[in-house]
Amino acid sequence: MSCAAPQEIHLTVDRDTGIITQVSPLVARLLGFEPEELMGRHVSALHGDQRVANGRTPWDAFQEFSYIAAHDLRSPMRRVATLAGMLRSALGNDLKASAEPMLDQLVQASSQGMQLVGQLQVFAESLGPPCAGEPVNCSEALRHAMQKLRREIESAKAEIAVGDLPHAYAPQGLLPILFENLLSNAIRYRSAQPLRVRIDAERAGEFWRISVSDNGLGLDASAAGQLFHPFRRFHSGKYSGSGLGLAICRKIVERAGGDIWLDASRGPGTTIVVALRAAD
Repeated sequence: MSCAAPQEIHLTVDRDTGIITQVSPLVARLLGFEPEELMGRHVSALHGDQRVANGRTPWDAFQEFSYIAAHDLRSPMRRVATLAGMLRSALGNDLKASAEPMLDQLVQASSQGMQLVGQLQVFAESLGPPCAGEPVNCSEALRHAMQKLRREIESAKAEIAVGDLPHAYAPQGLLPILFENLLSNAIRYRSAQPLRVRIDAERAGEFWRISVSDNGLGLDASAAGQLFHPFRRFHSGKYSGSGLGLAICRKIVERAGGDIWLDASRGPGTTIVVALRAAD
């Protein structure tokens, strides 16, 4: 039996006009619209006069759906991992050596599934309507991200150099998630060389350009057009990941009227540049 291809998940808004330029059928319908009803309309249609039950907006309904779905999906995945552990304990020495890798794969698949559900929930949160954002201390946001990734950073023996980072406008509570995803990618796609990451910023008119550079596997310039779309993977084989990290980064930045891109001119390795409106 063949499996249906995964449905696209995207909603793109022109940052200058607020007009919706792209929307996938799945996102449109979760928001209570048909895709053709949203194309060419101002994003205020999603949180202004359009209402669903109890005075909530479609965004409210969509985020409530994502939380419920995440909770309901995590439960059976946790159960699979628990049952695999109980089976291993119950069989003890009677467990065939050939079955050990199967149980390990069950636990790994359950863990990866829970990670994907968590990323989907974060992606849903990042899909909110455009906002002015609030002034955020980028150094503090990065510190929170590094603290959360402390074990991964230590395990990779990564050396992270941080320059002077500014205050910039970003959606409330989401900038640490952006840094966490960018650092996670640097760690995941590191090369055989000791990992070196450099994070710094430069002023460009009304924006700060924050660069996250590493000396890892790198990306070809031809990947730039698809790099920030959901479920795009450019390194196969042993590298696991949800395929949502950079898509989440893009949505976080775009919500606050910023931009994000791959700077293929810097190499070797990968450099992602984030442009956010200056708050200082």
